[in-house]
Amino acid sequence: APSVVTALRTVNYVVIAVALALLVGVPLLQRVSDARLALYVEEGEPSLAMALASAVELKVTPDRSAAHGLEAGLLEQVLEASRTIDHGRRLERQALHRAGMVLGVTIAAVVILMVSLPPSWHHGLKLLAGISTTASPYRLSVAPGDVRVSRGSNQLIVARVDGFEPDAVKLVTRFGPATAWQASKMTAGTDVQAFETFLFDLNNSGEYYVQAGGLRSAVYRIDVADLPTVRRIDLTYHYPRYTGLPPKQVVGGDIYAVRGTRVDINVTPSLPVSGGALVLNGRESRALLAGPDETWSASLEIEQTGHYRIDLPYGDGLLVTASPNYAIEVSPDRPPMVHISAPGRDSRVTSVEEPLIEVTANDDLGISRLELVYSINGGPEQTLPLHADNRQPQELNTAHTLFLENLGLQPGDLIAYYARARDAVTEGQQTTTDIYFMEVRPFDLTFRQSQGGGGAGMQGRQERLLSEQQRQLVIATFNLARDRQSYKEDRFVETVNLLARSEARIRDRVEAIIRRLGKRAIMQADQGLQRMLQELPQAVEAMLETEAALAERDPDAALAPARKALRHLQRAEAVFRDLQVARAGSGGQGANSAEAQDLANLFKLELDKLRSQYESLQHGQPPAAQALDDTLEKLQELARRQERELERLRRRAELSAGPAGSDSSQRALAEELEKVVRRLERLSREQPDRKLEAMLNQARAAAKAMRRAA
Repeated sequence: APSVVTALRTVNYVVIAVALALLVGVPLLQRVSDARLALYVEEGEPSLAMALASAVELKVTPDRSAAHGLEAGLLEQVLEASRTIDHGRRLERQALHRAGMVLGVTIAAVVILMVSLPPSWHHGLKLLAGISTTASPYRLSVAPGDVRVSRGSNQLIVARVDGFEPDAVKLVTRFGPATAWQASKMTAGTDVQAFETFLFDLNNSGEYYVQAGGLRSAVYRIDVADLPTVRRIDLTYHYPRYTGLPPKQVVGGDIYAVRGTRVDINVTPSLPVSGGALVLNGRESRALLAGPDETWSASLEIEQTGHYRIDLPYGDGLLVTASPNYAIEVSPDRPPMVHISAPGRDSRVTSVEEPLIEVTANDDLGISRLELVYSINGGPEQTLPLHADNRQPQELNTAHTLFLENLGLQPGDLIAYYARARDAVTEGQQTTTDIYFMEVRPFDLTFRQSQGGGGAGMQGRQERLLSEQQRQLVIATFNLARDRQSYKEDRFVETVNLLARSEARIRDRVEAIIRRLGKRAIMQADQGLQRMLQELPQAVEAMLETEAALAERDPDAALAPARKALRHLQRAEAVFRDLQVARAGSGGQGANSAEAQDLANLFKLELDKLRSQYESLQHGQPPAAQALDDTLEKLQELARRQERELERLRRRAELSAGPAGSDSSQRALAEELEKVVRRLERLSREQPDRKLEAMLNQARAAAKAMRRAA
């Protein structure tokens, strides 16, 4: 209580005053005689031998000169001894040093103690010293206090505690004719010091207070009245003239617009009112103007971020808050967002297909132009406008069909395409999607008899790997050219150099393939491999052009030759889609290795067919899905084992040219594949289906081919 604080503070002041008087004032007022001082000095300096005390006893008067005899000598002796002991200053020097050290340590200990004390002790010491005027360190504050609300509305009550952590905070209320108080527990709020609760659907006036620990707030009143509220807000955006956008109407209170936009705010109150005000950022108030059908309106020029609310009159001109605070956010003109929704990935097509490319774009202020850009085999880019009229919509969903039959394509050709959207407001601001590819494939796979030879299959897989690496390099170069402005200079140089080194590594591998193929006699007899040997050198030339452009740090110039190199690699790869099934005539290890390679390719082809049919079957017959999943996984495992077996045979062929004969591992693979066939037969009997029967026939053919190899 304040009286207790005042009494303790008075006692504290009295104790300090008495201590100062007794320990400081009284000693200073005492007069020390010369004789006592002489005795004190001689106790500390025995060398004086009572000379100082004797000299003090001499009485030097005007009629008695001190220069006579013994007295003069004594005085000279005392003065000399005084100079020797520094006139007594060294007498207490050590004691003063010790006292100073004790004082310093004491002050430091007091400071550390004050810092480490809990806040309540700090508050108490401030009270005793008269620094703080607040009697209690424990405070409980309640918001909103006394308030007037609209009938049927909800009210948030927030209590904050300072200086302590209560076990529970309770809201005690009494509404309407009830005389008993009702308590309810408040829940923790946004921080450890805040507690809150809602009072819902208030229809009667009442009172409330908050109790936390041993503290209790004052009693506050909630007056419930038929207050006007905002039933609806309509916003009309008038964009700046430079945007070229027409006015836009939306329903809702929050405002999101570019700087310079004028927003007309049309308010529909719940009750007829005589006016109102728009309060901007809690400070500036603007009167609402009357509109049709008992509506009220105001206008805002959007220049900075803030908030606003609507106040409506009640009673004798009293303005009450009729709406929450609505946000005002100034948004910059963001670039458009555009992506290719279909096919949305790289794909393989035939030269007569008509693929549909779907593009979706949106922008906060509008899109002036939407284009589809494509290039065939790294040639000049062709631009197809998807939207280029006077309308500037904020969202576009469009599509375009590419008629490949009119482009004169052949297997191995490559179509690169992407989309870009241009902003309707900010000149030069546009967004480009990632680049995608369509690879032209043959209509089917042809199997023909050849002269044998085990190295071509591996070359085909290596060529496939190189084309995929070149494809990734084209994508990376395209992205670097597109996002050039977002790169820092050192990061841009590092990325360009990395792309140049990657292209050089791909070129080295292609040149190695050319050297190996040029030494093989089979090149003279196989026209397909001769075509490959024509395509690969052209890919090397294009790669050299790409490296030169990247060395000049010009990714735009490097993009065309990189695509050209990719086209030649893909055409070379297309040669190996004409699979060769070698006949085992010589009985040598090389022939068996080539046959194993061909059968592995055949098996993978059959597996692809099975997977395709399985996917279509899975959608139609869910009960067999799990069993088919297991069967397909088994087929995939057999394919991987067949590949490993092929590698083993090839390594053996390199070490020895002798006959290999039959191999038990081949027979084991064939037996496992036959088990898979029996599983499919069981599934077919349990659930007859034409597609499942086709899968079974394909698996039987693959098992038969593998049995022949074994």
